[in-house]
Amino acid sequence: MKTNPFIRCTALLLVAASCIPALADDLLPSKTVRYADLNLKSQEGIAALYKRIERAAVEVCDMPQGTLQLRIESELKACRADATDRAIVQANLPTLNALHLAKTGRNVGTVQYADRR
Repeated sequence: MKTNPFIRCTALLLVAASCIPALADDLLPSKTVRYADLNLKSQEGIAALYKRIERAAVEVCDMPQGTLQLRIESELKACRADATDRAIVQANLPTLNALHLAKTGRNVGTVQYADRR
């Protein structure tokens, strides 16, 4: 199976999406997760990729510096979970999906996400 050497980790801005549904696709922040340096045939490589995806999800779901509005922790968790799920689906690696299932109980192998980019 051939995969790209990077994953775009995306997250929906929950507040903006609820206010402006027509523009929601334009408001998806993303972060490139590079993994060309990892051996994706090893458990260590898959675990390292998973950690990178989790870090990227935290970054894209974080409030911008200087933002005065507080975001509810449950919204941040949902945003991070969605961003992680999307990245796992995009990576299309069964071993990565298995690790994600073991850690979260969420099987994203059957989840269909629209390509928003």
